[in-house]
Amino acid sequence: MNFRTKTKELVVAEADSSSLSNLFNELHIEQEKQLQSLRTRLDQLEFELENKEKEVNVAEGNNDVLRNLYGGLLEENQSLKSQLQSYDNKFKQLESEIEKKTEFDHVCELQFWKATLSQVEYELRTKTEELDVAEANITSIETETEANIIYLKEDLEDDILEYDQLLEETKILRSQLEREIVTDSQDSQQD
Repeated sequence: MNFRTKTKELVVAEADSSSLSNLFNELHIEQEKQLQSLRTRLDQLEFELENKEKEVNVAEGNNDVLRNLYGGLLEENQSLKSQLQSYDNKFKQLESEIEKKTEFDHVCELQFWKATLSQVEYELRTKTEELDVAEANITSIETETEANIIYLKEDLEDDILEYDQLLEETKILRSQLEREIVTDSQDSQQD
């Protein structure tokens, strides 16, 4: 009876050992899947991080181009104002001369300068309107660009935090797996 009891205990112990081994293998496979999923997510986050950095660089480049364009329009507007002032001075000078002289050719010259002044005033108004529209567009684009940059930076910071969390989780899982392997190998050696 003693031999029979020992045989039954041995069979039960072998079944428990086999069951534990299967459970350990299942846990090991599940942890490997989790690690692979975390690695994939880390790669994905690194890729997204690179793309966000590129988007920020492009937005900042566009902002610089728009500022340069705005500067050119301001210079052109200043040039037109200077021309207008020059024509205005000439017009006043001619007007003064006409008052002193009533000759026909001066009247024609005055009409020419009046027409020229009217044309320059028209061009100045047109350019000023274009400048106002461009300035409004640039302001709108700058606001949108700044908002995009802020959003991209915040998104980038969130991705970095998530990346750091995933790294920490990977370390914890790896540590747990190593402890289980050590524990199982110690249990196997004791048996």
